[in-house]
Amino acid sequence: MPSLSSAEVSARLAGAKSYSDVDVAVMQMIEAGELPSYIEETAGWPTLTISENGHTLKIRYSPTYATLGVDAYPIGRATPFLAQAIATRLHSVLPSRKVMALIQRATEKFPYVDIKVAPWNIPGDQIQTQAALDTADKAIRKALADHGITPEEAGYGFRKSILSGPKLDGSQVAIGGGVWDLSTFKTVQPYSTIHSALGYADDSHGHGPFILRVAELDGRTVDLIDDVALSSDPVIVGLWNDYHSTTTGLLERYDPTFPNLKSNSATYAMISGEDDTDTDFSAFGTAGEAPAAMSIGGGVTTTGDGVTQQAGSSPSLVRAIGGGLLGLFLGGAIGGPAGAAAGGVYGAGLGAVSSIRR
Repeated sequence: MPSLSSAEVSARLAGAKSYSDVDVAVMQMIEAGELPSYIEETAGWPTLTISENGHTLKIRYSPTYATLGVDAYPIGRATPFLAQAIATRLHSVLPSRKVMALIQRATEKFPYVDIKVAPWNIPGDQIQTQAALDTADKAIRKALADHGITPEEAGYGFRKSILSGPKLDGSQVAIGGGVWDLSTFKTVQPYSTIHSALGYADDSHGHGPFILRVAELDGRTVDLIDDVALSSDPVIVGLWNDYHSTTTGLLERYDPTFPNLKSNSATYAMISGEDDTDTDFSAFGTAGEAPAAMSIGGGVTTTGDGVTQQAGSSPSLVRAIGGGLLGLFLGGAIGGPAGAAAGGVYGAGLGAVSSIRR
């Protein structure tokens, strides 16, 4: 159960000299019980229903961004390695752009909290600092009070989100989301991978929504990664993501575990034993169909996409390697070389068995 005040959480983060230091400090607080119960206890997570092209996918997601302590101090200035570590802890994955947008639209209660404008006026070149995160904490708590809602009820849209996506080899962070105006749903940050995973993080990078791996597809209990995100059926893949190749226009299938090591490099081809080429799945007879209606909670509707997709990867191997890198990163940061070795083995083991349904 959380016990630290915002001031105490901030004090534990104040000594961080790098974003990886922030990751370690946050994970230590999480291990000590500082995540709120509505994030930690996944049984109470709400459900999102996506109906498209004759299929229905039901997924459960964390109700708002992850926070720390009794005052719901925001997690920020941290890396996608931390976001993945939290997701793994919660038997979950990071959201796709498509799923994040649907959840955001269904749950948003107030617009993006921008500390660069009045009354906060944090200069743009200082939003990566601990002082900026402290200001974001105050600004978010004021917004909650102004709207008469609790942190658990806050939903999404007042921050950006760290996302999953294709070809994330660990060098870049994928971010997106935030809403300027609830009446128009104008997005603050389109999907972007311009920032370094370990070289840039600011107050706006929210951790969440986390998407539970146990999902329901057409009435069957399935694993979200193996049976949906990496399905051989492009229609099923399209329920989860809408990332299309900038060169071919084809929908890309990817493992939402970060990093998924899917890049155009010879290294990836060597590791996975396959090349990184786009494959047209039009033989399924679904390419070029008119977008189908998609309904979610709250009466929100949007449209789906055409369904061609990219050649898949070897999920167990790629996930094992990704888990090993994550373990090396966090283990090394916490325990030095010995911790790195142990963390790498532990992470690889988690990755190798992560295809088991939970």
